[in-house]
Amino acid sequence: STAYLWEKVRVQGGAYGAGVGFDRHSGMLSFTSYRDPNLLNTLNVFDHTAEFLRNTAISETELVRAIIGVVGNLDTYMLPDTKGFTALQWHLQGTNVENRQHIRDQILGTSLADIRGLADAFAAVAQNGRVAVLGSDEAITAANAERGGNWLTISKVL
Repeated sequence: STAYLWEKVRVQGGAYGAGVGFDRHSGMLSFTSYRDPNLLNTLNVFDHTAEFLRNTAISETELVRAIIGVVGNLDTYMLPDTKGFTALQWHLQGTNVENRQHIRDQILGTSLADIRGLADAFAAVAQNGRVAVLGSDEAITAANAERGGNWLTISKVL
């Protein structure tokens, strides 16, 4: 999220933000962009993430920074209301301090080989994933016209 996607989707593509996330409870891997003026280019970038992971040189310093970022997201500062909501979620999910420490230990032990191994999961998303776009009729219609056909359907949500 802070290297490839940031550079390609945010800096070059003009979106306000971009990221990738994995929900370990649902198994869902999702790519996102925010206020993105280049829908098809961004989807193409998402589809090439596996190639980036397989072929890009990643230094030890970059790996350490990525690990720090992930741990920072895992252990964010929480106000009392967020602590209470998080405790409820953990209870409902069967999560406890030991589970969290195990995850933290796995993150801290991440290697370059682990990063490269993610490429297969990302390639599977590119081949079999679903695309959902929250955007204007005009942007989705333009994307369909440019790509050919009606591969995106428009559904009114509001």
